[in-house]
Amino acid sequence: RHERLRKQPPSAASMESGIREELDVSPLMAEPLEAGLAGQEGREVRVELLERRGPPRWISLSLLALLALALSCWAWSHSRTSRPKSRGHEFVEFDLVPLDMQTPNYQVSDKPAAMGTCAGNILDASSWAANLGLKIAAAVQDCNLANFPKYQHQQGNFVSLDRDLLPAYCARDIITVIRDLDQVADFITGASQVCRGADGETTACARSVEGVVFAGTNIGRNGAELKIYCPSNATTQTVDPKNFFRCAERLEVTAWNINAFGSAIAKASDKCVPHQADSHFDTGACVSEIASSAAYMACAGLYLTTATERNCPAEAIQAPAVQPQTADEGRTRCARDSLAFVRTVGLAASFASKAGQHCGGKKGACSASISFSASALTGAGETATNMHLFCKLPAPPACCHVSDITLVKTLCASNCSAAELQAHQRMIMLYESECARYSSSFVKLVSVAASLAAQAEGDCSEHPNANEECGATLTSAIAGFSFFAENIARMPADCDHKQKPFNYFACGQRVGFVGDAMDTSSRTIGAAVANCGLGNVMQVTDPIELRRRFFTP
Repeated sequence: RHERLRKQPPSAASMESGIREELDVSPLMAEPLEAGLAGQEGREVRVELLERRGPPRWISLSLLALLALALSCWAWSHSRTSRPKSRGHEFVEFDLVPLDMQTPNYQVSDKPAAMGTCAGNILDASSWAANLGLKIAAAVQDCNLANFPKYQHQQGNFVSLDRDLLPAYCARDIITVIRDLDQVADFITGASQVCRGADGETTACARSVEGVVFAGTNIGRNGAELKIYCPSNATTQTVDPKNFFRCAERLEVTAWNINAFGSAIAKASDKCVPHQADSHFDTGACVSEIASSAAYMACAGLYLTTATERNCPAEAIQAPAVQPQTADEGRTRCARDSLAFVRTVGLAASFASKAGQHCGGKKGACSASISFSASALTGAGETATNMHLFCKLPAPPACCHVSDITLVKTLCASNCSAAELQAHQRMIMLYESECARYSSSFVKLVSVAASLAAQAEGDCSEHPNANEECGATLTSAIAGFSFFAENIARMPADCDHKQKPFNYFACGQRVGFVGDAMDTSSRTIGAAVANCGLGNVMQVTDPIELRRRFFTP
């Protein structure tokens, strides 16, 4: 019985249901199929499924259109975010690095640079506050004429052959007290703004005015020092009439600060009284940079005069002269004066290039950076001549024929007085201090030259990027550490408590410059952290300008 049921053919109804399910036939299409199956009851029906039907064609076309639209939108948005900056001198540009010379399209923080500036300003403010106290002590000492009799039999604490110069010393001390007070206020203002993360515009006016005061007082201070260091009727006891080297060094300070003074006035005018200005013409910077360039050429003339009139004959100058020297020292100082001449000509060219940029021209930063770099490198050569002068023992005292202080005390104890031994020992300490100073200064100037060369690469391409700024800031940090070591090396001589009178002014300068060195190192390290590792993208921070002392031995 079961076998007969299994052999019976399927009914028409069951066959219809199966065909509908297999072919997914709609009810409207099923009517012809029912008609064709009506007379097939009891017969074996075979349906061959030749092809499975897909979705309607309009659905497939719609999906393709949507896919094409999505791809178009993605391509358009991608081109908006990574299209390289167009450069006018190129017709077609293929850039393998999508972010070449562009602001990064990912999170980049300048917080490390701000933190470095915050720490540097705090360190500098504390150092200049200590410097301020020493300058006040210097003014109290130097402005009292009763302290400095000219001869031994007169009343007073200290015998001074240049007593007639005391008014210049007093004026210098008082002016620098004002300058140092302004510096402390400036660094406190900067630290309060940066450390709180406040907008720099809120303190821009105050800091611009403080810059005017700083540069103006520096010019006044060096005007007083020109009387001290330049040959004149008042300095016949201390300065050789043909030796203009120290005079030229003081004039350099004035030359640098002329530009700082004019630029600060222009900046204060812009920040304190906002107005629409021509971005290519800066009157204050233009005029002051031209004046600074001319002043540096005057410095170069003084160095050249000293070389030709005094040192380059390379002849020994005997003891009756105010500043005697041997023939070897004359040759070394001839090289020093010649390199100082080249260095100041390079600085004059740097300020002339900057003047071309601010007097209406669009370029000048490239040549200025190159000139600054070349000047610093020449300064390293000038420093090497000073190393040759001081990185050895001084000449033996008149009472003995050896220079080593131990041998002097052993072999010449009966011939040399206690005062002569003390003077020679102090001379040895001075030579060691100057040797360490100029060795550190050599590293400083080479680092500055490398830093300005890296900066020049970005200025000359007109597309400064993070890689170049990384190199510039790292080498500037090394220069800052070297400047720190340079001033520490000078402290044993300038801050010697045994010397009478105590040189409060020079010791204060060393303390203040130590603060400048720490500030420079802190700011450049912060900027390096912000820029290094970003690759070929636009720099995150602006270039950090170095102070004048970074361009001199």
